[in-house]
Amino acid sequence: MRKLIYLFIKRNLTFLVLLFFTISCKSQNSIPLKNPIDLEYGSGRYFKDIDNVFGPYIGTWETSWNNKKLTLKFEKITKHLHTYPNDDFYYNDVLVGKYKIVDLVSGQVIEDNMNTINFDLIKITSMGSGKDKILSFIFTDDDLCSITGILRIGYVLDNPNILNYRYEFDDFYKIENCPYSFEDIPISIPTIDLVLTRLP
Repeated sequence: MRKLIYLFIKRNLTFLVLLFFTISCKSQNSIPLKNPIDLEYGSGRYFKDIDNVFGPYIGTWETSWNNKKLTLKFEKITKHLHTYPNDDFYYNDVLVGKYKIVDLVSGQVIEDNMNTINFDLIKITSMGSGKDKILSFIFTDDDLCSITGILRIGYVLDNPNILNYRYEFDDFYKIENCPYSFEDIPISIPTIDLVLTRLP
């Protein structure tokens, strides 16, 4: 038996060394999004959705408020590159939200970015890996003086087809030539607590 094991190792030594090297490299550079053990960015690290944290959110969701309908589609972007001025960089998996808002009375489309493919133009992107079945997203609208808000979206009673939606104001930069005051910012997405229902 020992001789057979020895012959197997001898004949497959190159393969075993390459396998060990590959696993070793992956373990050093791929870091789980969920409870990452190494929070230091840079050096080509990849914060990967190894535990499928984003999986249950992927799909299209819908809700209504104030005679308006929000259709929100979550998609996962894998290995998105982030760079810094000092040439450091890292990758991470990101959940993005594309949406369409329709006036239910007139049928008019208020805003529609469902077909946006440029990452920099996507207004809703995930932050971190979530906690207690709640994911946090940052909402940024450059057309509204770069206003930012935080979306907290999470499951209701472990129902895979219902999500709680909450908007929390984050920041508003009164940039030069900005036509809005804080009270007049025409944010199109809901800023009240709602329930999202998964579409088939």
